[in-house]
Amino acid sequence: MPNTAGAAARQSRTLQKLSHLTPPTRDALAAAALVLFDAINGGFLVVNDELHADQAEATGDLLDALYDLQDELNGDSSRLSETMTLVLLIAESESFLVNTSRGVVSGASKGGAQ
Repeated sequence: MPNTAGAAARQSRTLQKLSHLTPPTRDALAAAALVLFDAINGGFLVVNDELHADQAEATGDLLDALYDLQDELNGDSSRLSETMTLVLLIAESESFLVNTSRGVVSGASKGGAQ
């Protein structure tokens, strides 16, 4: 597993996915993350109003944590480790995982991109 700020204290399944990436694929992933950050900042990626309350809350918390992560990446990074840990904890929490048995509907099944 790569040495990533905030990941030393626990095993992250998200960070484990990075271990197979080459430098070019990491660059592509970083570029995609920047595009997603811009979409979040522009208000294009928001909490889906069809989510259950716990999932909506976790998604809102993740978006807030990603704003904080951007602040750390673009400025004083003294809390980068803590911020990255929070992002991973939220993203890997049970509330954030898609649970189709709860009736969460994806955009693809509603006629969106497939």
